[in-house]
Amino acid sequence: MTRAPVVGFGTIKCDADLKFFLEDHLDFEALSLVFNSTSRFARLQCIKYMDVIGIYGNYCSDKKSAAANWIEGRGKSVVCEAIIKEDVVKKVLKTDVESLVEQTCPRTFMFLQWLSSGWLQRPCQQYCLYYTYCHRPRSCTKC
Repeated sequence: MTRAPVVGFGTIKCDADLKFFLEDHLDFEALSLVFNSTSRFARLQCIKYMDVIGIYGNYCSDKKSAAANWIEGRGKSVVCEAIIKEDVVKKVLKTDVESLVEQTCPRTFMFLQWLSSGWLQRPCQQYCLYYTYCHRPRSCTKC
């Protein structure tokens, strides 16, 4: 299992443009240097109209071998629920509620694609399922 930033664009064409950009080895290396930097306030520049939805770190390890699992162990679980006011999300987390909720959708969508194992063949089907699942219905003229 690998971890990578989750990014989003306004259209599927822009998503495809990034895919082709990343398939070039030199472009991928240049971009990975920015994403893998250890700056406290790392910024990705030069790609316009991109929303960084999530950046994953070393503690996001699931059950794979990770130093955090050796040091802290595994097998503990905690269940909790909290209601956080919108102004606290903006002030403390420095984001808005919609972006925070949207951050989980791409990962959930990728899981749904894996479960479907080939059912989603056309990009417009993927696009429609993504926005339907995220409770943000959009019209698609291709389906």
